[in-house]
Amino acid sequence: MKKKVALSPEDIAAVKSIALREGFCEVVELLDETRDFVEINSRQAQLLMNVMVFEGHRHLLKYPFDQPEHPKHDPGHADKQQEFFHGLYFRFTTAIEFLFEINRQGARV
Repeated sequence: MKKKVALSPEDIAAVKSIALREGFCEVVELLDETRDFVEINSRQAQLLMNVMVFEGHRHLLKYPFDQPEHPKHDPGHADKQQEFFHGLYFRFTTAIEFLFEINRQGARV
């Protein structure tokens, strides 16, 4: 059964950009950045959640020096992580979790 997940066109476009960059063709097909929602089933919801988990891991690997106690601490790394995790990641995953019983652990589809 498909459900409508309310998301901003900007967030949809941002996730579509990630999917395009990584070649996630099924995810690209799901996202229409001219709308303020996506209509998806539970399998597709998990695919979108997996994209967010993937992108979260990419941010953790790309910006590893976010902790003040790290000898190579870089405040810019903390800013990048916070911007992503408290922004797009939070908005997208919360909207999906609200309608589907899916966690952020990136379980396989």
